[in-house]
Amino acid sequence: LKSAMQESYASYSKTWKSEYVEQAKAALVVDGKVDFGILDEQLQRNMIRHLVEHPADRALLPALETEANGDLIEHNRRVVQECYSKEAYGDRLLGIYRDLAATSPGAVSSANASDLLDEFLQPHRFNLLRT
Repeated sequence: LKSAMQESYASYSKTWKSEYVEQAKAALVVDGKVDFGILDEQLQRNMIRHLVEHPADRALLPALETEANGDLIEHNRRVVQECYSKEAYGDRLLGIYRDLAATSPGAVSSANASDLLDEFLQPHRFNLLRT
């Protein structure tokens, strides 16, 4: 984690601070567990290989829900339909265009690139897949 973070900061010519590692760990490790999805591809492969070679360690993984929960499935289907369908995206985009069209033109400015980069590189947002 530390080397990946240092490399990321260096690639953007940003100052590295040693406390960033602990800040990232505090966000990435929850109840002693790390979300598999934030690991980079090499770490994911290593994890899978380890579990193949050491099947007993699979017991350390959290149990998955094996029974179908019809209410939850229906709820998730509705959420996906209402929030992530083409129609939902279209409605949101149309709303953005309407808001923009209702706004008076103003002076053209640009975002502060350094501030945007600082937000992107916040330790609590660090993700190994982005490195």
